[in-house]
Amino acid sequence: MIGAGANRQRSIRAIRQFVDETGIYFFTTQMGKGVIDERHPQYLGCAALSSEDYLNAAVGVADVIINVGHDTVEKPPFFMYSDAKEERTVIHLNFYPALVDNVYFPQVEVVGDIANAIWQFKEFLIAENLHFDV
Repeated sequence: MIGAGANRQRSIRAIRQFVDETGIYFFTTQMGKGVIDERHPQYLGCAALSSEDYLNAAVGVADVIINVGHDTVEKPPFFMYSDAKEERTVIHLNFYPALVDNVYFPQVEVVGDIANAIWQFKEFLIAENLHFDV
């Protein structure tokens, strides 16, 4: 997921390379739109809190969500649940720590330079030869 905090020149370049070289699918928040062109073949759409659309279906079955640049001034792009219903791992990747509340509590936080963190994720995934589907 690409949020508002990802909209920085170095981050944009690193995120585009990450998507292009790993083949991972992505979606944006309303404020994350434009970081990667929406015509990109891996683009799933823009998150909203509507239910039963194809993007929410994809988020619902995701094993892992890498949440890049999430900003709490935006509506939550998806809901998390504190009970056993939450079976996915959410990774918060941003310049600052997550603001945890009852709908957003990532299991993993990577705090620091987004571009460098994304580059390291990309290198790891390529070395592991992982593939992604929807």
